[in-house]
Amino acid sequence: MEMAQLMKAGKQLIYVDESMFYSTLTCDRVWVYRGMTLSKPKDKYSCSVIGAISDKQGLIHYQILTTYNDKVSFSTFISELVHKVKGEAYVYMDNATVHTAGKVQEHFNERVQAR
Repeated sequence: MEMAQLMKAGKQLIYVDESMFYSTLTCDRVWVYRGMTLSKPKDKYSCSVIGAISDKQGLIHYQILTTYNDKVSFSTFISELVHKVKGEAYVYMDNATVHTAGKVQEHFNERVQAR
């Protein structure tokens, strides 16, 4: 079924994505108020955030990682997500490498079919 058909049928849609944040990013231009000063963090740090948002339940699950997102951390995220989903759901993800890794897909399919 296509997304529009699923929505018309009242099915739950879940969107999963992640983002990485770095303290070392720089930009060429910024807007600031007159008299405002900007400073860069002295310590370098980064984190990854993975989230799952449902059209029926809102924010279902999220995970903040102090390292990058890999197939092990994503597999853990999916395992935890499956236990929080109420009823039948259709999960949408992009084709990021961690989403399409064989082990992640196997784990995800086993968990969903086991419910």
